[in-house]
Amino acid sequence: MIVTTRPPDSSRRPAVAAALTRARGVAQGEHPLHRGLRDAERLGTVERYFVEVMGIPRLQQRIRCFICSRTFAPALQRVRARHTGG
Repeated sequence: MIVTTRPPDSSRRPAVAAALTRARGVAQGEHPLHRGLRDAERLGTVERYFVEVMGIPRLQQRIRCFICSRTFAPALQRVRARHTGG
């Protein structure tokens, strides 16, 4: 299985960052409509996921390393095939 990645569209980064900041705020009791409420169960599934994932150190680097480890062998085979003609 070959997995390819592209960086997120830079025009969407501010919106994604704002949404993640709001989700983190809700989990910390900073919801604009429910001040002081810290119940993460009130978050949607996706928001809860991101609140949990945001606490993982170096997650982006770990994911990139995993993708590289999964795609290296097939990429190497393609390069060798091009250079050996077969």
